[in-house]
Amino acid sequence: MASHEAKTETHIAKLSDCNYRAWKTEIKWYLKGKSILEYALGTVTLAESATEAERKVFRTNDDKAMAAIGLHIEPNQQIHIEECNNAHEAWSALERIHQPINRVRIMLLKREFYHIKMKDSETMSSYVARTKIATAYLKQAGSEVKDEDLAYVILAGLPNTYENLNTALASLPDDRFTSSEVIRVLLAEYDRRRSRTDDNASELMEALQNDKKSKSHKTDKVSNTSAATKTTVCFNCKKTSHYARNCRSKSGNKQNQHYKNSKKDLDAFLVSLNNLDVEESWLLDSGCTHHVCKRRDWFQNFQEIEEETITQQQILRSKEVPNYMRKAWATSC
Repeated sequence: MASHEAKTETHIAKLSDCNYRAWKTEIKWYLKGKSILEYALGTVTLAESATEAERKVFRTNDDKAMAAIGLHIEPNQQIHIEECNNAHEAWSALERIHQPINRVRIMLLKREFYHIKMKDSETMSSYVARTKIATAYLKQAGSEVKDEDLAYVILAGLPNTYENLNTALASLPDDRFTSSEVIRVLLAEYDRRRSRTDDNASELMEALQNDKKSKSHKTDKVSNTSAATKTTVCFNCKKTSHYARNCRSKSGNKQNQHYKNSKKDLDAFLVSLNNLDVEESWLLDSGCTHHVCKRRDWFQNFQEIEEETITQQQILRSKEVPNYMRKAWATSC
């Protein structure tokens, strides 16, 4: 039995010069678990008419509480309790050293309390817990905190994303504007938002997986097309792995070559200038062979060549231009 208790013993960080708040909370829970907290707090006393058996039980429990306190403080802290005769005296001595009750301390605690803000990566429950801990510290220092003030502090520390809900809660009737009601609504809203965020994340992951499958399908399709092309016979050169329209043989079909040239001509026919002052301009196109300039005097090296000029009227009469394109061209001229 004793061995089992030793294995399940809770570890408590020893009291030092800078961890009294956390230590006090932990040691209180520890003493309460041993049913001896009231001996440290001084809430239980020994009556004058107590029997010898009752006195023995009282001294035993008080010694346990005293030992628990002494064993959970650093050596440099034990000087504060060496002359104490019971657990309550030791508890009070440490409290006077580390948590003195004065206006300066209360001022610092109030400043901390009224400036609590919810952190970006903090959960709502953690934020609410910090406000409650700050409230407890103020009460321990002798300064009472109204429940209404706690509710206001919780709302004031919320990020801007809770602005609408903040306003709605602040407008509650007096009988409903309590810290417990505010906390209840905020926790429910936080869970709702987190659930919505998780759903959005799931939808995004599903979309990414579908996109990956789509790309894989396209890759398989390209692979199948490439495999089919390897067995294709060109009608022009009688070789495999390409079609006649992609044949590079010099003995290629003239009709196919004429078709390619005609297609390029059709692309050129789509270029037109309308109502543009090009006196001082260069005519540029990222896809053209030559750029055009009207100013002869701008050229350092110039050589004239004779080329056939094709006017817009000739283009309109050309059999290469479809009827619907002629109409559009005539409209823009």
